[in-house]
Amino acid sequence: MFLKRICIFTFVLFVAAGCNRQVESELEVIIDKTKLQEGDLVFRLGRGRSSRMVNLADKERSYSHIGLLVKDSLGEWCVIHAVPGESEETEGKEIIKCDPLLRFFGSDRTVTGIVMRFDSIDYISQQIVIKAKEFHDKELPFDHNYILSDTSTAYCTEFVYRVFLNVGIDLSEGRRHTIPLFKEPIIFPSDILKNKALREVCEVSFVKKN
Repeated sequence: MFLKRICIFTFVLFVAAGCNRQVESELEVIIDKTKLQEGDLVFRLGRGRSSRMVNLADKERSYSHIGLLVKDSLGEWCVIHAVPGESEETEGKEIIKCDPLLRFFGSDRTVTGIVMRFDSIDYISQQIVIKAKEFHDKELPFDHNYILSDTSTAYCTEFVYRVFLNVGIDLSEGRRHTIPLFKEPIIFPSDILKNKALREVCEVSFVKKN
């Protein structure tokens, strides 16, 4: 049991890599918002030690966190995502949250990022957005046990996977990673990124602030 807890704690560290905020920076986030559409997928590679742990665990070594792009009640772009370690922003609760787009890709959290779109998003975007906001409004807790079959909680890729599965699309196409001592295989961001129906919308870049 002790060994399992150590393994789970270590995995929490590297799955949370996309949200690591150890490195502060004087960089401004640049994203072409004219290209964005609700339902787009946003990927980021986080900073710090835990991000390197993701690269060790995932042979693809690409991105460590994922979320869904929507517009808030004021018409501003934001990202709904499941993330641990940011409970100070959600009244002490680790739940699915909605961050402003530029905060999600903040240079203190992000080494690199990209926006991707599923080919048929025009036909399903409304359903995707409704389901994502439903998860957010329910304040679904973060899944610290990483059990895909448990629908009462969700980790980052699980959240996105389940939103699309609701409209009959398996973004991961069955791809999984097996982690020793975990009850179920895990979906990594790379398992979703490999889906050939995804196409790049734009990259995220950074410039020095004036």
